[in-house]
Amino acid sequence: MKHVQLGRILYMKLLRWGFVCFVLSIVFSTGVFADIRPPNTAETQVIATSTSVHCMGTFSESDSLVWQQSNEVLGKNIDFDLNMPIYVGEGQGDWKYNENTKEWEHVEPGQGDYILPYPDYPLFEEVPVDEPEPPLAENEVQMTVSTRETTLADQGETDYMKRSTIDTNWKTGNMYNVDQEKMVGFSGSQTGRIISEESAAVDTVGMTMTTLEGEVWQCPLCGHTGHCLPPFCNVVEMGSSLDMKEVQFTTDIKSRSIAEIAVDQEPDIRITLPVVDGPPTELNYRIGVTGTSPDAPALGSVEAYVRAHAKEGSNQCATPCGGEGLDLVYNEKTRASGAVKVFQKDMHYTSGFRRAV
Repeated sequence: MKHVQLGRILYMKLLRWGFVCFVLSIVFSTGVFADIRPPNTAETQVIATSTSVHCMGTFSESDSLVWQQSNEVLGKNIDFDLNMPIYVGEGQGDWKYNENTKEWEHVEPGQGDYILPYPDYPLFEEVPVDEPEPPLAENEVQMTVSTRETTLADQGETDYMKRSTIDTNWKTGNMYNVDQEKMVGFSGSQTGRIISEESAAVDTVGMTMTTLEGEVWQCPLCGHTGHCLPPFCNVVEMGSSLDMKEVQFTTDIKSRSIAEIAVDQEPDIRITLPVVDGPPTELNYRIGVTGTSPDAPALGSVEAYVRAHAKEGSNQCATPCGGEGLDLVYNEKTRASGAVKVFQKDMHYTSGFRRAV
């Protein structure tokens, strides 16, 4: 009975702050389907920044990342066509077949019956041919990772700290390709406001992939998937926005989108298939909002959201025209406005053959 009375007293005290919002963590993970991430390129890059600002007046921050990567080529498919003579009619070409020598001969135009479809390449040479995407080539996977932040604080006191690291090398299960954290405090004047928007997305797509047994699998327990992996198309976006007069808030973005290359051991041998059962694709987003002191709430409005759409082909590894085996859509948005004592939202997405959730 004492506990019930104490709870009622605490509840009435919290109501004095106006609108009080508690949002517990949310986990969104996927186990039916699985992303296959492209492997790292031979050359990798790291971009790291650290920002610390204390400002009276106006402060602004804007940054964005758009990162695309494929295990083949972005935007086109490279195929090979054999430069074989094509019959065009008697006396219409510049190549002829010599029945006596059993060889092809290049002659003056009008003296042959054949032409080469690619005259700038040698006879019977394999000629690379570019074809536009989509669709992707077989065994091709692509990913797009993006982040964006826009923050503007005006007529107030601002404390802003942010750390950002982007690493294009492959990562183990406890490491990330994109890692961004920030902490912001703002106390505005009578007309002072801080407006901040942030988002992060992971978009992965892939065609039917052969397993290349013994090369792309690291875990021997995963061999039950058969001789191929179905095509997939998965996109997840998370983010938040706020418009506040008094606030202290933190955000955290972590994503993993690059796999280890399967074959890169012998000299001059680099097969760009990824290790498919390594650490999964992952996107984490967290936001926490409180007042500028333990006794004061944040004043204004804040929201956070997650949107996801996942598709996968059938388990028989059919082409995309063979039919879908999965179509999953998930949307969620949480919003609070007024005197916000606590606002916290944690969102987590994983997709892979070997998940740890």
